[in-house]
Amino acid sequence: MALHKKLAHLTPEQVVDLVRRYNEGEKLTYLVEAFNIDARPAGLVHLLPPIVHQDLLCFYCQDTHLISKRPARTFTPHRSVPPHCPECGHRTGDCCRCKPCWEKEQAERRLSEKKKRDLIDAICTRQVDVPSPEDLTLRDAVCLLALARHAVTDDLGYLKPYYDFDKTLAPLPECRQDILSHLYQRGLIAISPDSDVRAFVCDPAVTIITRYESAWVLWVFLPGLEGENKRDYLKRLKTLVSAGDWPAGWSRDVFDLWHVIVKNECLAYFESLLEEGECEPYPLDRTTRALFDALLVDFPPSRIFNLCWKGVTKTIDDCARENIPCINRSPDMFIRAIQRKADEAKAQGRALPHFGRNYHCPQTDVSATFFNDFLRLGDNAFEIIPPRPDGRCGGPINIDQYGPQATESPGSG
Repeated sequence: MALHKKLAHLTPEQVVDLVRRYNEGEKLTYLVEAFNIDARPAGLVHLLPPIVHQDLLCFYCQDTHLISKRPARTFTPHRSVPPHCPECGHRTGDCCRCKPCWEKEQAERRLSEKKKRDLIDAICTRQVDVPSPEDLTLRDAVCLLALARHAVTDDLGYLKPYYDFDKTLAPLPECRQDILSHLYQRGLIAISPDSDVRAFVCDPAVTIITRYESAWVLWVFLPGLEGENKRDYLKRLKTLVSAGDWPAGWSRDVFDLWHVIVKNECLAYFESLLEEGECEPYPLDRTTRALFDALLVDFPPSRIFNLCWKGVTKTIDDCARENIPCINRSPDMFIRAIQRKADEAKAQGRALPHFGRNYHCPQTDVSATFFNDFLRLGDNAFEIIPPRPDGRCGGPINIDQYGPQATESPGSG
């Protein structure tokens, strides 16, 4: 191995002697003068030959021993550099970026992607039978028409990129994921073979897909149908909805879907209030969901928005006065505050003012589709308490029965 040019005047024996005396701790000034080296004493270590590891051979370069930079006498172990190959630069450990390792990594990545692509193709080649509009459930029909509203391309071929309809489709991220998963299970959307392989997570051996990220998948809308057939399908479904002659199962599902949609809208508004108040994000746990289930028994969404705003803003103001930092504000503080406001309103027997939707929580496509197209309630639905199961009806709900103009309506709370 070639010596540094400033040590070229030394014989091999002198180099060995220099290294020995350096390791034994002899003063650097004496060594530089004794061996007539043109260098600063502090820079002597950088001129010494590297350490050759006789027990370590390069994985790629046969019969080439790994070397490492000779450490200074004051070095600390955690700053040591791993041995490397003088020919190709390969280093020991998992973080080597030498050319052979990089090429090997790329080859493994291409092989993994090919295996993933084969698995994706196997999923996409399954036969999909799109159920007829008459065979759809109420949830199927609402979710499908909500997607068709703003989330599909102009030719009805695919869903748009997820971020284009992320917050407009449904109130909460979990709701948006549930909609895509549900429609996929029902065969109303399908995974495109052109999806990004990064959307799929496989087992270590890449033999099976364990899960996928719905937001990254390229979804085919109404697979198995061509462009005009898709338009005819949606037209038939919309006619079925507007005609009022609903399939028998739809009327049985009205209450459950109504309740789920408005509860999630209230939860989303609660989250937006916390975000506006710069509070720590909280998981919507069982206690929080149970509170909103209870509130919807006595209050419409518009008044629950009122209760949330009062409870959250009062709690934030109280914490500010008492110098309680955001990180110490527990979810129970906000939940108890909202519950107290609700109890006060019921005890006093006074009607709370109706709140409208705000910029941060506009009506979502699922809500608009369900209340406008299916129930024909429009904005009135926001000021109506969800009907009880015993109030189910066949076909679209009569707005004269449930609207604000009714003398005694389920939403008069």
